[in-house]
Amino acid sequence: MEDDLLADVRSFSFENPLTEDEKELLYLRARSAGLTFCGCAHASFLCKLVHSLRCLIKSRRANRDSLVPGEDSDLCVGIIGMGHMGRQLLTSLLEKSGIKPSQIKISSRTPDSAVEFIQKGVECVFDNRRLAAWADVLFLCSLPSHLPKVCADLHSHLSKSCLVYSFTSAVPVNRWHLSWSELGVCSIVQPAKYLHLYQSGIQ
Repeated sequence: MEDDLLADVRSFSFENPLTEDEKELLYLRARSAGLTFCGCAHASFLCKLVHSLRCLIKSRRANRDSLVPGEDSDLCVGIIGMGHMGRQLLTSLLEKSGIKPSQIKISSRTPDSAVEFIQKGVECVFDNRRLAAWADVLFLCSLPSHLPKVCADLHSHLSKSCLVYSFTSAVPVNRWHLSWSELGVCSIVQPAKYLHLYQSGIQ
C-alpha cells in the first residue's frame, strides 16, 4: 500500500537526485546484484560439494582402515569480513546450503554487523588466525585494501586441505599472486570471470 502512495512522488525515487551522466550507470546496480546472487549460489554449491566429497572420502577410509564409523564429517566454514558481501553470503549459506549455524564462524572488524547472526548460533571469533586454523572452507569477503593484512594473518595458519574462496575484487593479478604465495599450502578460488585455482608453488 505504501508503495502505491509513493509511486508518483518522484522526490522519493532513487534516481531523482542523479545527474544524466549518473543515470547512465544505473545498470551497474542490477549487474552488482546479479554478480552477488551468482557468487552466493556458487559458494553454496561449493560447500555442498565439498561436504559430499568429505563424507565419501571418510567413508572409504573407514572401510579400508577398519576405523570406527561415525567420525565427524561436518564441514567447518569460515567467513572473514561482514560487509555487504559477507552478510549476503552468510545469509545464503544458512538458508540454502543446509549448513548449520554451529558449522560457521565469522571474523569481523565490526561486530555490530554480526549481531543477528550470532543470535542464530553463528560464532564470531574476531581472530583471523584462529578462524583459519579451524576452517575447511574459508571465504574472504574483506575489502581490497585489507588484503595484505588478511594474508599476513592467515600465513602459516591454514591447513593443507583448506580451500580459500575469495570474493575480494578489484585486485590486480600480480598483487593476487603475491598475496596467494604468502598464504602457504592451500587452494584459492575466485568466482565469475576471475576464476582461478592456485596451488602453492604452481602457477
